[in-house]
Amino acid sequence: FCALLAGRLAKDAENASVLWCERPWTLDAGALYGPALLQFGIDPARLILVRVRRDNDALWAMEEGLRCGQVAAVVGELDDISLTASRRLQLAAEETGVTALSLRSKVDKPPPSAAATRWRLDAVTREKDQPRANHNNDFLNTPPALPGLGAARWQAELFRCRGGTSANWMMEWNDETGDLSVAAEIRNRPPVQVAARLAG
Repeated sequence: FCALLAGRLAKDAENASVLWCERPWTLDAGALYGPALLQFGIDPARLILVRVRRDNDALWAMEEGLRCGQVAAVVGELDDISLTASRRLQLAAEETGVTALSLRSKVDKPPPSAAATRWRLDAVTREKDQPRANHNNDFLNTPPALPGLGAARWQAELFRCRGGTSANWMMEWNDETGDLSVAAEIRNRPPVQVAARLAG
């Protein structure tokens, strides 16, 4: 999901480079894979990969990348980040307009942060009897041959948004169009009625 966001930022920027600070523990889940990065919009030739052992090294590289202003996005894989360190990154990002994305392991209660938004993301596998949509959003009656195969899906929870409200979405990536959309859950019931609010 983070690669997808960085790819979108790279696509919209004049300089399509992405700085990615990688930690050794992420290699257990698999290294960044060039063809997949390309599909998400990151040209592997424009990826600046920095392998660091400690959070302090990752934070230093992230801040330097943000301050130089010559990259589309800065991604950092972190075990922990203090409020002070997150504030430094936020100020550097505001100064140059470069977006910083911090990847952290799942924690029950995240510590305070200066980040403008904070998300909790979980990969979601598709159930074998769940319908799929094609590029026209027409639902196909044929489920994937094996459970878990199909479009990449994430449960995205926005649990902190400065000046906004928290929310929760199921997001789905479409390989054909390169689009990310809110995935509709098909249910056998009428839509929820939303009460109209009156102004004044």
